Amino acid sequence: GKLPIIYIGSLGKARNSAFLLDLLIALRRQNPDIVLVLAGDAVSADEKLWIRDEIAKRGLQEHVLLTGWLEQKQALRYAVLSRVGLSPIPRGELYDVSSPTKLVEYLALGLPSVANDIPDQKLVIDQSGAGICVPMDVGAFRDAVLRLLTDDRFHAQCAQAGPPYVQAERAYDVLAQ
Repeated sequence: GKLPIIYIGSLGKARNSAFLLDLLIALRRQNPDIVLVLAGDAVSADEKLWIRDEIAKRGLQEHVLLTGWLEQKQALRYAVLSRVGLSPIPRGELYDVSSPTKLVEYLALGLPSVANDIPDQKLVIDQSGAGICVPMDVGAFRDAVLRLLTDDRFHAQCAQAGPPYVQAERAYDVLAQ
């Protein structure tokens, strides 16, 4: 009876992972059945403690599934069971030149996604039509996630667009060319 949304990857202060928790709070005001799957963990012991403290401070222990580090296949199993993939990546010198694998993996699985406007994510969303690209703002992410959760037709359209886009544009053999 829960409505899972997912983030796969590293958690930490530099990644502004508390953003995901604030997003969950905003989403649950609209739909209390939403649960956030965090498939991954922080790299260091102090950041592992930090993310768990942030979850507890916000009273979200019953609404966040923090899996810890998983093998890729296990993490992707959680993604297949989710309704929306999340890829908030802070803007800045380091991340603006990144190409987050998580977004491409979500789309390959047919998982409609919400990503923010770092250049490569914007390009992928614009070209694929498999999700929504917004600034890294809780309100903008909330509205985009809610659209994917409530507009079944749009959700299906995004889900269908992801796999062929990844196969044509982001498969490793294509990138190698």
